[in-house]
Amino acid sequence: MSNFVVISPGDPRPRQWAKTLKRRQDSAHPARRWGTAAALLILACISALAFVIVPCPRDRWIASASDTAPGLSPQSAIDDNPSSFWQANEMQRPGQWFEVDLGARQGFVRVTLALDADHRHGVPRKFLLLGSDDGVNYNNIIAGGQGQSPLTTVDFAPVSFRYFRIALQSEAGDPSQGQAYAWSIGDLQIYQRGWQNPLAVVSWLRSLITRKEKPAPQSSSPPNGFVPPSTPGIAPGRSVNFASGFTPNRGLICSGAAAITAGHVRLADGRQWEVGSVFTSGRINIRSFHTVFRFRIDQPAADGITFTLQGVGQRAQGGGGGGLGFGPQGATKGIPKSAAVKYDLWSNAGEGPNSTGLYLNGAAPDVPAVELPSKLDLHSDHVFEASISYSGMTLNTSLRDLNTGAMARHTYQVNIPAAVGGPDAYVGFTAGTGGRGCVPMILSWWLDR
Repeated sequence: MSNFVVISPGDPRPRQWAKTLKRRQDSAHPARRWGTAAALLILACISALAFVIVPCPRDRWIASASDTAPGLSPQSAIDDNPSSFWQANEMQRPGQWFEVDLGARQGFVRVTLALDADHRHGVPRKFLLLGSDDGVNYNNIIAGGQGQSPLTTVDFAPVSFRYFRIALQSEAGDPSQGQAYAWSIGDLQIYQRGWQNPLAVVSWLRSLITRKEKPAPQSSSPPNGFVPPSTPGIAPGRSVNFASGFTPNRGLICSGAAAITAGHVRLADGRQWEVGSVFTSGRINIRSFHTVFRFRIDQPAADGITFTLQGVGQRAQGGGGGGLGFGPQGATKGIPKSAAVKYDLWSNAGEGPNSTGLYLNGAAPDVPAVELPSKLDLHSDHVFEASISYSGMTLNTSLRDLNTGAMARHTYQVNIPAAVGGPDAYVGFTAGTGGRGCVPMILSWWLDR
C-alpha cells in the first residue's frame, strides 16, 4: 500500500501542516537558544575568572626589612590596618630592602604599595622587585619601578616565588639641604591571576558578596598577619589567644618559678638554679599550626627559654641551668615525648652564648645549635618576636628584634606528632637558670591551627 498522500490543487491541508510545523518550531527554538546562550555565558565567566587579578591571601605572610624605625614594625605594612605603616630608620639609599615571606611558593603578576598623604615624601624613589625560593639568593629580577604617591602599581609577566623583596636603587632627598627622607609602606599587596590560585578567586568573590564595613582597628593587633580567635584564653583543642597579655585562670598552668604577673608570664625571677614552665591546661592539636609570641629577657645572664610541645602533662619540667627547663640537668631528666625550640643565653657545650635550635624528647638543648647573628642579641633587653609554623614535616622558625628589625630564620625537617606521641600535645614555655640568673618574660602569645 502506498504511503504517499495525493493532494489536489486547492487542497487546504498543506497550508495547515505548514502552520502546525511553524508553531512547533517557534515553541522549541527559544529554549534551545536560551540553553546555548546560558552555556556560552557560563563559559565566558569561567574564562574571565581565570584571568581576573585578585589579591593573594596574607594570613601567613612574614615581613622584614633591612632597617626599621622604632615602633614601626615591617608587619605593619601587611596587617590590614589602614592607620598603621612601616618606615625605615635611615634615609633612602641603595641596598635597603623590604621583604615578605609568603609562607609558600606563590604565583603573582602585580605588586602595589600604598602610602597615605602624610608620608608622601617616603615613597621609594627607584627600586627593583626581586624573587627568591630560599630567602637568601635574590638573583631573580622581576621588574623595576619608581614610587608614586598615594599608590604605586607594578605589573609584570607571571612569576612564582616564596620570598619577595623590594630593593632600593637610589637615594631620596639632598642631605646637604636638610632633605633626608626615609621610605615607608602603608600597605603592600601582591596580586595573582585567577588560574594561579582558584581558591583566591573563590575567597575574592565571597568577600564581594559578604563585604561589610570593617570594624575599627584594635590598639593591640597580632604580628605576622596572624589573626587570633576573638575570645581571650584557650579554645580547647585548637587555639591560644593572649593577644593583650595574660590573666590567671584562662587555661594556663604555671609550675616551678613561673607565674602570671602584670599581664605577663614570668618564667623565672632572677635567682640561681630555677626552673619554670607554663603549659596549656588541655591538649592542642599540633598536626599543623602557626604560633607567634613576644618575649623579653631581663637581667639576661643565664640560661634561657624554650617553646615546647610535649605529651607528658600540664606540669612537665626538665632540669635547670643548661637544661632550660626542658632537657636534663644533674639527676633531673628531660621531658620525654617532646619537641622544643630554644633561645639560649649561655654556652654550655660550645654552642655560643646567643643561639637557637630544635631538640626532641628532652635531649640536652646545647648542640647542635644555630648561632644567632650579633645584631640579634638575646642579651640586649629588647623585645623579640618569634614566629613558628608547622605543616607536613617542615618547621619554619623566625626571630625578629622589634627594636632594630634584625631577623633570622631557620627551617627544620621533623615529625612533631611522632615526637610528642600523637597529634595532640600540651603547648607552652620552659626556662632554666644556673649559677647566674635571668628574668624571662612572655609578653603575648597566639597560636592557631
